[in-house]
Amino acid sequence: MKDLMSKRTWDRPYLMQSWGSFVAALFCSAVFFAAYGGTAWWVRYYPRPDGQVVTDAVSFGLFRMCVRGDCVIDMTNRHLVKYFLPEELKGPALYDLPACQWLMSFGVVFIVFLFFIYLGFLAGAETYYAEVWLQFVVCILILVSVAIFGAKFQGNQPNLPFGWAFWLAVVAGILFLFNGIVAAFISTAVHRKDEMSPMKLYIQES
Repeated sequence: MKDLMSKRTWDRPYLMQSWGSFVAALFCSAVFFAAYGGTAWWVRYYPRPDGQVVTDAVSFGLFRMCVRGDCVIDMTNRHLVKYFLPEELKGPALYDLPACQWLMSFGVVFIVFLFFIYLGFLAGAETYYAEVWLQFVVCILILVSVAIFGAKFQGNQPNLPFGWAFWLAVVAGILFLFNGIVAAFISTAVHRKDEMSPMKLYIQES
């Protein structure tokens, strides 16, 4: 933290771009956590006589199920899953949903590491592009998770049964991908600028 607040740190090249990427990563993480804790990965839809589409009283996310507005059912409890879920969803919920839960939970761990790495990068530490590849890892974890969920829980419904939390996860994965690409360009530019600094050139010549 002391290095982060030093004048030398704030004189580094591409400082505003680096902080912009950090803030973007914060936004990506906020979208991720909204999806991670959301209770509408799967929602049952049905058509009304007037042609509108409305939701049923049952929806669930990675860890909680909502029945008539009460989101108190634990999706990690196999007995509750068997009791409350429709028959066609019991198999995917028991055998495929845990994979999605684990993948997204690993994403949480990598996001925590990401911000420690970002603070080091902003303070001028050598991070070996970890702030880049960590975002790519989180992106892969998210997209694999939503791919598994989408393939196993679509069922035979005429409308896609996925709610806002599922689509937020898709958005979070895409955002992490784009911010990782931007961070790669910024990190490359910073490294090149640092290598061309007078002090490094003097040391190399010595």
